[in-house]
Amino acid sequence: MMGEKKLEVLMRPKESEEELRKFCQEVRKYVGDSPTIVELGSYMGESALIFAQEFPNGTIHCVDAWVGGFDEADTCSGDDYGYVEDQFNQRMKLVDNIVKHKCLSTEFSIECDVVYIDACHTYECVKADIIHWLPLTKTIISGHDYYHGGDFLEKHPHIAGVSVAVDEVLGEPDQTFEEGSWFKILNK
Repeated sequence: MMGEKKLEVLMRPKESEEELRKFCQEVRKYVGDSPTIVELGSYMGESALIFAQEFPNGTIHCVDAWVGGFDEADTCSGDDYGYVEDQFNQRMKLVDNIVKHKCLSTEFSIECDVVYIDACHTYECVKADIIHWLPLTKTIISGHDYYHGGDFLEKHPHIAGVSVAVDEVLGEPDQTFEEGSWFKILNK
């Protein structure tokens, strides 16, 4: 079609994609095949697409404002969010179990089986997301970019607050994955 933008190739490295699929396999043990998942910070939809593929009978709620300027230390904050959102929209045409919510992560509320926190990565934002979503989440609270030290944090120091906020509010995660995903099982 004329004027339609081409879908950018997934930016997620193959190893990272495999790790996120392992994350989904582990989560499935606790929530089954048809969970309601809320993803905070969907960006171009790479992980949302994996969630939708791994849980084809589930519903994935993608929450993102698709607006830059949220963290001057995060290089993604300066991206062209018109383009980023267009890439998300193009990717979502590939699946039918995603619901898009264009707002801040704490402006939306729905009960869910799993929440995956990957929006703003500052300590304050992650803590606010955990506090907002904890009472709405039935089984697993999870997210991305959980690291303690190492090369990755040296290259991306803006995410150092993620693990601090998670540990402070929830304690250490029950499971972590090499690409930074983590989850905590809730005993409600």
